[in-house]
Amino acid sequence: EWVIKKTLIEDGYQDHFHHEEGLDEASAKEAAAFQYTAVTDPLFDELSERNGLRTIVSEAEVERAFLEPPADSRVTLRVALARRLEGSLETLSWSYLKYREGRKRLTFQFESLDGWTEDRIAWTMNDLDSKISDL
Repeated sequence: EWVIKKTLIEDGYQDHFHHEEGLDEASAKEAAAFQYTAVTDPLFDELSERNGLRTIVSEAEVERAFLEPPADSRVTLRVALARRLEGSLETLSWSYLKYREGRKRLTFQFESLDGWTEDRIAWTMNDLDSKISDL
């Protein structure tokens, strides 16, 4: 997917993406990258169909990957955080989360890509719980 996105953006972002008038090329390409990955935007499906792209994994495999990420990856931590904070997550990105409970709000960073062992995840959860209780 990343190769496709890079190719479409580098080889004609103005043909595939909508952007505000007056943006310089770098800003327009950055906006295109965000537009491409927006889950609620039908652009990926449209570009796939228009450019004859084939899907090599089934929807079931994609859904399973969300719930069963590679061991020791940051995704493992993200799944654990989503399950733990289900009703209180405002944002869960690749490198941080925003927690909210009533008027209490917290931004919590987790930038490391890998090394998310069970012990490290447990330590991180305890650290997060401590920060939440200090709000």
